[in-house]
Amino acid sequence: MLIIITILFASVSKPFFSVSNLDNILLQSSATAIAAVGMTFVIIIAEIDISIGSLMSLAMTVAWMVAVVPGAKAEEAAAVNAWVYPVGVVAGLVLGLLNGLVITGLRINSLIATLATMFAFRGAALKMVGASDKAFLPSAVMFLGRRDLLGVGLPVYVMIAVAMLGALVLGRAPVGRYLYAIGGSQRSAMETGLPVNRMKLVAFGVSGLCTAIAGLIIISQVGTLQASLGTGFEFTVITAVVVGGTSLLGGRGTIAGSILGAILLVVIDNGLNLINASVYIYDVVKGVILIAAVMLDVLLLRHLQE
Repeated sequence: MLIIITILFASVSKPFFSVSNLDNILLQSSATAIAAVGMTFVIIIAEIDISIGSLMSLAMTVAWMVAVVPGAKAEEAAAVNAWVYPVGVVAGLVLGLLNGLVITGLRINSLIATLATMFAFRGAALKMVGASDKAFLPSAVMFLGRRDLLGVGLPVYVMIAVAMLGALVLGRAPVGRYLYAIGGSQRSAMETGLPVNRMKLVAFGVSGLCTAIAGLIIISQVGTLQASLGTGFEFTVITAVVVGGTSLLGGRGTIAGSILGAILLVVIDNGLNLINASVYIYDVVKGVILIAAVMLDVLLLRHLQE
């Protein structure tokens, strides 16, 4: 699907295949792709996390409150602002683990549990800093999003590193085999003695961690903590993961597929923008692709069962 759509846009828009545009596509897809790595861990065990947009907002809010000193001089602000990275990552990990604890401890369906935490996280973020955008001084905060290495933006390298680590864990580590087994049949996994609840905590913790990294990339690119940060982000990420071949029924999926799914969504937006298509059809095209991906997933499952 990615190849077909790429060829289609390249044939109708010459700038599409330019080096600068391809670099822009990778840069724009980096945050979604990183969050998609974490979401893959969750969906593989047949769970869902729709709180990641609000989780991102709250994690970045906590980081902003710790790392920003109102009225500080530029030199002092630059040094203190660097704390936004470790604080943001830790906050995302803790909030992800909190999701896992709610689900495993209270035995609540993950859709309902993360729906509740979605509202709770968003409300907490707004309560802490209000509904107005908060600016960062030009400092270490912008380093990640506005620097490049060999002509490629740093977020792309972060995306590659996170993807490789995620693929290594799922493909080579015992944790990965446990997650696939739980997604294939949670009952069988429990009967064979696998630590199901512990693995769910791992999956949601990884999701929160990856979401926080994605959030750091976004705020470092825009230079502000926006009140609307993360709104609707969960649906984009879930779409990328499902389009990338991870089954909503669990037990099947790859990190590479999720990364390609995230890139595909950006390619669609980018291509439609280059041909001056109406902005109102962007989501229509994504919706059609998502339906097609789910239909193919169901058909493949039926074929395997036969």
